[in-house]
Amino acid sequence: MNGNRSKKAELGEIWATKSEPCLPGGKVLEKVESPRDVVILLDDKDAYDRRYPDVRVAPISTETQNASNRDLILESKENPLGKRIMIELWNSQPMLKMNLAHRLSKLSEEVIEQLDRLNQKVWGFEVSTEGIKTGPSIIDINDPRLIFQENEIEATRYLRGPANYLLELWEQEAEEEESILDSLIDLIRRALIPPPIPEVALATTPENIPVTVLEESGESGTVHFNVTKKLTINENGRVSIILKAPEDENFDERTIYIRLNEIEFTGTIRRGIAVIRYDVPEDVLPQIHSIIAERQAEFPIELPIDQVEITLEP
Repeated sequence: MNGNRSKKAELGEIWATKSEPCLPGGKVLEKVESPRDVVILLDDKDAYDRRYPDVRVAPISTETQNASNRDLILESKENPLGKRIMIELWNSQPMLKMNLAHRLSKLSEEVIEQLDRLNQKVWGFEVSTEGIKTGPSIIDINDPRLIFQENEIEATRYLRGPANYLLELWEQEAEEEESILDSLIDLIRRALIPPPIPEVALATTPENIPVTVLEESGESGTVHFNVTKKLTINENGRVSIILKAPEDENFDERTIYIRLNEIEFTGTIRRGIAVIRYDVPEDVLPQIHSIIAERQAEFPIELPIDQVEITLEP
């Protein structure tokens, strides 16, 4: 499954695609009876996730009678497949490189130059398409080629499916990360608010915390955890707390989801000890250091806790 991560996929190369495109981890999203050949338009140098790089491809079709002005038509002698084809630049899409099956061949430098020019034109750039063979423009909403294009979009959905699925996960993770950072910065600001009168102490972590324990089954209860290490953030951006469950509670080897105020973490409990850590991204650290300097405080900073919830997986 991972073999094509290390293989190069370069502009103008023709690749066969897998009939069972999968996600990282091997989950197959769908099975395809007739997988398509594709041409590489963009390699993986700028891939969002280097672990699972994606490339941009354009499907190849032999139904050249349906070509539009956004399809590059190549005669049999102009391409290594030995048949008249068109490259659907209007239908270009991302796909995970791991779902490329094997390299078939590569277009000539002359054709690659035409491919690149027409692709720029499709994306709205002002470039000359002189000498490039395409179909006529679609100017009528009743043009049957529109139906062909709709069918092609559906037929090639399997190419972009895994890449789009991962993109949605990345966007969700980014939103969750932003939420964590906003909540964390709020906690830091609250921890550094000067008390209104000298005898009022800052909010601190008690020695014992009442923790709401939620089972996946829906059952819940409150367990008092001993605080072995208070909730703190150090100068390197490490947020951590260590909790110890009562000896009469058996939480060993259970996956846990922990909510501290509005911040959610995932971890495990082993031998009754819950170790919760989170590392602030490097690009956010300057903002936190600025807050600490502004308040003339020093690391490590103890953060206040309003509520703790632990959800246990069965």
